[in-house]
Amino acid sequence: MLAAMSSLNSKQSMIIRTLIDSAPDGVIRNLDAALGSEHLDGAMAEIRDMVGAEAAERRTRGLVFHPLMGLCPKAPPRTPHKIFPARTPALLWTALKAVDPDQTSLACAAAMSWTDDSDPPEVFDRLCASAAEGLREPAGTPFAAAAVFLDEAEPNGAELFASYLDLVPLARTTIGKLPEWLARMTEERAVTIRLAFKDATAVAVDAGPKFFEILCAQLAEPWQILRIISAVMDRPGDSYMAASELGHIGERLLIDIERRMEVFAAFDPHSGAKAGEQAAEAIAGAVGLIAEFEQSVDLAKDGPWGTTILKHKRNLAQQVERLLAKADDAAAAALPLRSARFGKGRGLPRFDNPPDLRAVACAEGMMAFVNHVRGSAPAGGYASFRGKVIERLDDRLDHYVEDVLDHLRGEESGDLDRAAEFLEIAAGLVGLLRDEKAAQIVRRRAAA
Repeated sequence: MLAAMSSLNSKQSMIIRTLIDSAPDGVIRNLDAALGSEHLDGAMAEIRDMVGAEAAERRTRGLVFHPLMGLCPKAPPRTPHKIFPARTPALLWTALKAVDPDQTSLACAAAMSWTDDSDPPEVFDRLCASAAEGLREPAGTPFAAAAVFLDEAEPNGAELFASYLDLVPLARTTIGKLPEWLARMTEERAVTIRLAFKDATAVAVDAGPKFFEILCAQLAEPWQILRIISAVMDRPGDSYMAASELGHIGERLLIDIERRMEVFAAFDPHSGAKAGEQAAEAIAGAVGLIAEFEQSVDLAKDGPWGTTILKHKRNLAQQVERLLAKADDAAAAALPLRSARFGKGRGLPRFDNPPDLRAVACAEGMMAFVNHVRGSAPAGGYASFRGKVIERLDDRLDHYVEDVLDHLRGEESGDLDRAAEFLEIAAGLVGLLRDEKAAQIVRRRAAA
């Protein structure tokens, strides 16, 4: 219907504009890509142009505020750090367009041609400085809406965000160095980090912790910030760091260890494979945090953090081993056996009852957990125990598959459909414990 129209009237244009303004970034990018590849006329051409302009503005806005975008997440972040409302950059951009349309237009033009291998356009930092100034003196200006919004989110929120904007030029140049700093810390790189921290404190006396909050929001994993702090403070003792202005970051990471261990403790294997993966991911995060504390901070056994870390490490290994010990019983419940006809053998597959779906779900959750906890096992201290569990499970599943295949080949009874059903369950457990390729091998053998 829109394609047949010569143009949009004012009411239609307002409706489309409202829809575009409220659409998520991903939707706008997809629409821009789809409409931009088509030859359109009339109303659809107008919509294409509106979407294209919006996509360009959002890209520019993201580049201008890039160092602080991680502090304004649209969803809860993986890495614990300072958080501002997600709408903050959009409100500031709207105010900047009203106050200084020439500079925002210049930024849009610069963003079109800018590439990552060149220095960011100076206009980006100028706009951040203008936004900071506007938040500090918002009365009677377009920045009033953003200032009120931030102050409602937390006390003195506008001034606080302005203080983060003051650090954008330094953070913009520093963020690009994070990958090499995290990959391998050398003395030269440690010196560079210390200089960056010194430059941050030159912006404001209390800017050091804020600078680290900005860096923390850029990291894929929370514990990585400890490497940067360790370089600045030259591997501090836990008592010293806990009492410093960066102590809150360590305390927050300790809380994150507890949060992840609580996720693991709440794991119910009957919830299935996805729950097993999530429990293993929680454990991996806790193990990673503990290991990074041990490497980055000089922990004293009776120190404020050393005591806690030691307790977490011991409890974590014990709890994981306790759960791993239940994996073989879970597999046995899902794949029941009957006593062997002769001797004291391991037993033969039992097909007199249909599969217990609750037991199957439990086995799937356990197999997924055993598999996905592999990466954290060496650092977590349960690699040897897990290896023994894997051996028992491999033996059980391999023998079960062979016995069911022998049963199917023999066609000795009328329960072939049920036997095939149990074989598919076994194949699924093999896939969760090893990989999907191993499961497909079982399925191909069954089909043959």
